[in-house]
Amino acid sequence: MSEAKNTDLNILITGGGLIGGTLALDYSRKLAGAEIVVYEVDPAAAENLRQELSRKEATNIRVVSSDEELLDAASRADVVDHCVP
Repeated sequence: MSEAKNTDLNILITGGGLIGGTLALDYSRKLAGAEIVVYEVDPAAAENLRQELSRKEATNIRVVSSDEELLDAASRADVVDHCVP
C-alpha cells in the first residue's frame, strides 16, 4: 500500500451507507490531513458508522446527521461526493 498523501482538503460525503462509508475510509487512509465529513440523515445509521470507523481507527472522519452540520461542512468543502440512491 502506498503512503498517505498529506493534504488540507475538506471532503464532504453525503450518504453513510456501504458506498459512502467505504469511500470515507479510503479517503482517510490515502489523504492524511484531510478533513472528511460524512452526512447520514438517519441518526442510528450515523452512530453505527461512527462506531465502525472508530474500530478502524479512522481519526480524520466526522459523521454528522444534522442539517446545520451538513451546511457547515458544505460551505468549506473542496470535494463533495453524493453517495445516496
